[in-house]
Amino acid sequence: MADYININGNNIPIRASDPTNPIVGEIWYNSTTNLLKGQALSTSGTWSTSGTMNTGRGQASGLGTLTAGLAAGTQSPTPNQVLTEEYDGSTWSVGGNLNDGRADLNTFGVQTAGIAAAGDDFPNSPRGTTAAEEYNGSTWTSINPTIGGSYEGGGGAATGTQTSALIVGGRTSPATSLTNVTQEYDGTSFSSGTNYPSVVQGSSVFGATGTTAISAGGDSTNPGTTLITSAFSYDGSTWASINSPTGATTQGVGSGTNTVGLIFGGTNGISAQTQTETFDGTCFAADTNMANARQFFAGGKVSGTSTFAASGPPGATENYAGAGPETVTISSS
Repeated sequence: MADYININGNNIPIRASDPTNPIVGEIWYNSTTNLLKGQALSTSGTWSTSGTMNTGRGQASGLGTLTAGLAAGTQSPTPNQVLTEEYDGSTWSVGGNLNDGRADLNTFGVQTAGIAAAGDDFPNSPRGTTAAEEYNGSTWTSINPTIGGSYEGGGGAATGTQTSALIVGGRTSPATSLTNVTQEYDGTSFSSGTNYPSVVQGSSVFGATGTTAISAGGDSTNPGTTLITSAFSYDGSTWASINSPTGATTQGVGSGTNTVGLIFGGTNGISAQTQTETFDGTCFAADTNMANARQFFAGGKVSGTSTFAASGPPGATENYAGAGPETVTISSS
């Protein structure tokens, strides 16, 4: 077997600390920790603990990216909250309040150009509201309403941009009713698209726009015990069956595009889940679990390789980093 010096032209360097930006394949000996270390390429993502929300909440909805995210609305600990918080990848700060306080919003877009549509207006009746608002990075402004008052867990069943987006199914009024209606948004108005193959709530939806989207899982009855195991792709006119996720959940969050996607969290109908799955354009695959089980939570929705998850009265937050370079310990002495 060839020696390292013959392959790389030099002996393994001795360093007092790990290099700041090592390249994949680089090896070094850390004389402080007495560890032989190297830079490898991981095959799965990682979740790491991050900053806590200023106001911890349940049933908030999220949008945006890992370094420019947003969480809006809540039903817990008190209903119909207008609170919005912005996320920079490590710290949460207070943003502009919603005009209509509600929970389980359908959210999509980015922090400076986001949409929060419909939602749960509990304890008011009917619970499903059609109110919609757009965010410019500081202020929410009312826009044309949705065509139906559907609400979902964590904004999971919506995806896209401020000019091309999609809402899939949802729970309507009365609260026991579900719908299979697909709502498309063109930057001005919501309209009916092609109906989903079944009534559904809480599916994890992701995609670059409203005409290129994936919807996975969800459930077909209230209170969410009849899980849907299948997934479908949307091309703007047709829903087509694709390979199913490895695990069945509802009320999770989807993030990314049709070729680099991510679904995470949710419930199996009994308890909140930590599971994460990646999507490569063809198949779903199990990835690293979150540290905290979550359902009805806020998550970033733009990227399938980096996102966030935040929820609960403590406002605990985790960051996701997809497969890529990582420093590993080769041996110790």
